[in-house]
Amino acid sequence: YRGKAPNDITLNRENCAIRNFLNFCVKNHYLTPKREIELEHNEVVPNRRTAFSTEEMQEILQRCRSNYENTIKSDLRAERKCLYEIVQFLSATGMRDGSALGLLWSDLYLGEVKPYINMRASNNKTRKYVKIAISEALRDKLRAYKEEQQKFCQEHSIDFSEDMSVFNVMHTYKRPKEDGTTGVIYPTKSFRKSWNYVIKQCSFYREGEDYAPYRIRHYKITSLMARKELSAEQVAKYCCTSPDMIKDFYDATDTLDFADEFADAEKISKEVTDENIINADTKNDNI
Repeated sequence: YRGKAPNDITLNRENCAIRNFLNFCVKNHYLTPKREIELEHNEVVPNRRTAFSTEEMQEILQRCRSNYENTIKSDLRAERKCLYEIVQFLSATGMRDGSALGLLWSDLYLGEVKPYINMRASNNKTRKYVKIAISEALRDKLRAYKEEQQKFCQEHSIDFSEDMSVFNVMHTYKRPKEDGTTGVIYPTKSFRKSWNYVIKQCSFYREGEDYAPYRIRHYKITSLMARKELSAEQVAKYCCTSPDMIKDFYDATDTLDFADEFADAEKISKEVTDENIINADTKNDNI
């Protein structure tokens, strides 16, 4: 192997491709094996994706907010404020952080009765157009972001466009030997530096552990799977992934989570059984 050894699931996929090809050769008489084709199958144990807990997510949001509010330097304050807006958005939608950074204002339909985001195929891992519903609370937050950007652009003679990124850094600075201040607005390409700074301040931080922003997506999907009224298929469609991925990696439910439902089912089953016994006794009396 070059570098690290491949995962068992990778080997299984390769074995499957080789097996299908060899079976095709046998079926079409290109190959006459002297014995049955057998390839080793590796047992793959599904592992749950690491997700932030609700308490950890709340602490991250609080740290993000206090960081930008207590920062005096204009450019640094603007970057940290943008981080806070991004983290809020990711925790509400579960969107991949790369896709979120690629969003344009023209992708957001905030004036609809049911507001939604129209994910462009070029900005989506599945390479498909997907409509993602958002809450009214998130819609109001996004409207506030947009109004703030429009006002900033107007104050500093910058042309605002619907083709601008949703998440932008806006800050002002004073040029030497000039009166007044100059404003600059630019899209966020990466927020890992600000993110790592926030994470290291959190009480749950442990040296050497990976706290990638992707964990926010895991947090959202795990939270959705904990809601009994949503199926894996519904969650998968909303999060632009497959039902199998949801079931194997995000389903954290336990049989005890459905204890009440099981108890009700047992009760109904007993009532039906008792009813059958009563009906049977009545039938025998009639005879």
